[in-house]
Amino acid sequence: MTGKRKFECSVHEVGQSSRGRPSRKLSTLENVISKPTYFDDGDCEFVCEFCNAFFWFAERITRPSSRSRPQYTHCCKGGVVRLPFPLYPPAELKLLFDDTQFMDNVRAYNNMFSMTSFGARIDEAVNDGRGPYVFKVCGQVSHWIGSLCPATNDSPRFLQLYIYDTNNEVPNRLRFFDTTDDRCLSAAVVATLSRTAKRDGVYWVEGTITSVDRNKEFCYLACRICGKKVQMLADRKWCSYCQAFTFTNIYRYNVEIVVADESDTARMTLWNRATQKLLGEPAEDVVSLYGDTARVMPDEIAEKIIEKEGLFEVVICSNRSHNDAFNVSRLTVDDEIKDAYIMRNFPAAYEESSEDESFLVTMDYVEEEDRESEN
Repeated sequence: MTGKRKFECSVHEVGQSSRGRPSRKLSTLENVISKPTYFDDGDCEFVCEFCNAFFWFAERITRPSSRSRPQYTHCCKGGVVRLPFPLYPPAELKLLFDDTQFMDNVRAYNNMFSMTSFGARIDEAVNDGRGPYVFKVCGQVSHWIGSLCPATNDSPRFLQLYIYDTNNEVPNRLRFFDTTDDRCLSAAVVATLSRTAKRDGVYWVEGTITSVDRNKEFCYLACRICGKKVQMLADRKWCSYCQAFTFTNIYRYNVEIVVADESDTARMTLWNRATQKLLGEPAEDVVSLYGDTARVMPDEIAEKIIEKEGLFEVVICSNRSHNDAFNVSRLTVDDEIKDAYIMRNFPAAYEESSEDESFLVTMDYVEEEDRESEN
């Protein structure tokens, strides 16, 4: 057969005779072409003025928004809720994130520092080498915690590693893990993780000052330049921090107190800035009023501190002795800030008061205060 075959597209509906008059009804194909496939609401380019969250324009609140300045409440409730940014990891841990060996075995390193053992019937038959790893558990899941000390001729594990034979902590932790070539854990990495876990910590404690140590000097003579305590050498004042004799000095507070909460009591040390916040006057004025020989806190001064309620920022050092007092780096006695702290950490206690905007204050006031680190 010679010649070219000619194809024609019919405009008739399916099942309609080609001899009949074409229907004015749009075909199914024309209906699909004529209708939009999606609706364009614009870009998500509008930003909350408080937390910088992105929104579409239509997500704005009706009032008091305007077209030039839309406002949003689905993110931070109009600036009421403020979440702190995550803290940066220590430099040692940040370097490990770029270590391929660490990332490949990160689950093993994480389990190495757990204090309890995972109890479950794990089905490994599903992992036959094909596809991703599947963690299949049969029955009830539990956690086991053993005794504080291992049994005779047994090696320490889990919680026992933190308190038993700590001089050999690294080899003891590596003893129970696979040491094949493809999953060999690094002793240097384990030592880094252990050292980081024992680093000094900062905690907030809510409590009441119950007593002041009256047998200890409540102030000391310090170098005006660095604020460190000076020593008397040959009738001259020597600053070991500045490595020089000082001629201008200043008195600074150093008060040891006892703080109690609902669970227990603890001895804490208030340094200059924290004590001055409680008393409302510098140590220089107190010494000038009672004389420089009155190093024991007078009754009038002690009464201003006892029964004070506040939030204490406590620094816990890894090398701290059991009998040492906790160092207080900052404190606040403001009722609104204390309530905000409780609301942030125990929101259920203030669930009924969540609609009161005057109550919704944050800990930003505390964060703006300067830290004090004195030895």
